[in-house]
Amino acid sequence: MHLDHSATGGTLADVDNFRELDARIPRSTPPADVQDWLDGLGATRDGEHVWVPVGALSRMGRPSDPKWISQFDKMIAYADGAGWVRTDGDTKLVRAHVVEP
Repeated sequence: MHLDHSATGGTLADVDNFRELDARIPRSTPPADVQDWLDGLGATRDGEHVWVPVGALSRMGRPSDPKWISQFDKMIAYADGAGWVRTDGDTKLVRAHVVEP
C-alpha cells in the first residue's frame, strides 16, 4: 500500500498490496503542506517514517469488504509483531516508511 500525498490531499494506492506500506511524499512539497496533510490524517512524522492511525488507513481502503478487512488486519498484526505498531492514547498507529515517488 502507498499513502500518496498530493496537492489535493492524499489517497491510498495499491490497496490490495498487504506486503508493504509507505508514505509517498514528493521532496518538493512544502513542509507546512506535509504537516497539514499529516494533521488531517491524525498522523505524525518521525524522521524517515510516518505513524498513521490504523483506522484512517482502513477507511481509505475497502472498509466494507470483509475479505479486504481480514487481510488488512493480518498485515497490521504482522507489523505489530515486528514492532511497527504503537498506541497513542486510544489510537493504534502503524509505521510507514517515507519515500519519494
